[in-house]
Amino acid sequence: MVCDATPSGSGHSAEAEALVYNFVKRKKPGLLLEMFGEERCHKLEKRNHFYDRNSLLTMLEAVKGRLPMAKDVKILEQNDDSSNAQAEERSVDKTSDNGTCPGRNKVRITPDLAVFYYFSERKQEGALTTLFDEETRNDYDQKCKACGKVAKNATSRRRHVAEHLKLSYKCVFEGCDYKGDPSVVSAHFAGRHKAKVSDLNEEQLFKYKQMKVDFAE
Repeated sequence: MVCDATPSGSGHSAEAEALVYNFVKRKKPGLLLEMFGEERCHKLEKRNHFYDRNSLLTMLEAVKGRLPMAKDVKILEQNDDSSNAQAEERSVDKTSDNGTCPGRNKVRITPDLAVFYYFSERKQEGALTTLFDEETRNDYDQKCKACGKVAKNATSRRRHVAEHLKLSYKCVFEGCDYKGDPSVVSAHFAGRHKAKVSDLNEEQLFKYKQMKVDFAE
């Protein structure tokens, strides 16, 4: 399961490899020799496998367009004096060079997500299975297993899955036969019934919340 020595041309760099090394050292240190080989382990350890904010942005560039949307951009940065990659969260303003994806609002990237795509792009399923549990793999993987379509975010993915399963929910207003997923239904409230979710009565709100819970599952 040794990692490819040469990046796949998707923007990965020496810092990306250092990030993966650092991740494995924290999560599964016993796999370092198997995944990197003794010589590369020595080189990475000698460099103290240091990566900074710019290194993480390099990783972001490599996977842009496939990351979930987020309200705030969080970039995890390694403390300068830490050899164990203890990270601290930092908010980054939306600018052209702050790691956000062109044409999109804001994204969130973490070392874990970057590492997931590092191995995913190389189709190293063994590494993914070893380093990430099934729930995490399903959460990170935006590609539909049924048709191959890539969802932009978790909400889009749930909506896409709902289409495959032909899931729809009846409007909570009495006498209305409209059906759709929760995000569409809420828009329907505003358009057809001139009501926001906050305007729903207790019974309607309960039905709507239950609808969202069922849809999320």
